[in-house]
Amino acid sequence: MDDLSTPSPWQATRFEVRTQIEPLDYAHLMGQLHWSTIERVVSWLVAVGMAGIGAVTALIAAEPFVERLPVYSYWDWGLVIALAGATAAFFVYKIFIMGPYVNSMFHGQPVGMGETTIVADAKGVIATSAGVGIHIPWDRVQDVVVTDQHLFVMFARLVGVIVPRRAFADDGEAQRFAEFVRSKTPKPA
Repeated sequence: MDDLSTPSPWQATRFEVRTQIEPLDYAHLMGQLHWSTIERVVSWLVAVGMAGIGAVTALIAAEPFVERLPVYSYWDWGLVIALAGATAAFFVYKIFIMGPYVNSMFHGQPVGMGETTIVADAKGVIATSAGVGIHIPWDRVQDVVVTDQHLFVMFARLVGVIVPRRAFADDGEAQRFAEFVRSKTPKPA
């Protein structure tokens, strides 16, 4: 016989989640943000610049060797060399420059990183990291974004509480948490 005195997990009124927030979680958050056109253009300027530098560098470095390559009427070695240089520089930028840069941004940052506790109850969401807590009342939540790996409780266009799905015992618990958060947030007009 079922014990009717204990609430069903479907009727939970409080969730507490303990998790480890990592730089990759922030990268996933950044991928979910609604960027304006100018923000997108600026974010790609460095990558395009690096690709351009790679193309020019490859053309300059390969110039003495281009004359020895076979000539085909349908093939432009300059274009091939420029594209190869641009691609190589782009990958160097993404792997060897952006990776260490992102890691250095989070190195030594105890707030928002590491052991984090997230509590969602009738009043709102409280995220505590390194003894510093942030309380977001439900009426201040602007959006709830659910992905395959995370739930983001957004309280500003570029800022939100990151809740990794790995913090839950199973996918059902993560889904109940998402439904609870969505039921508490104001509905768009």
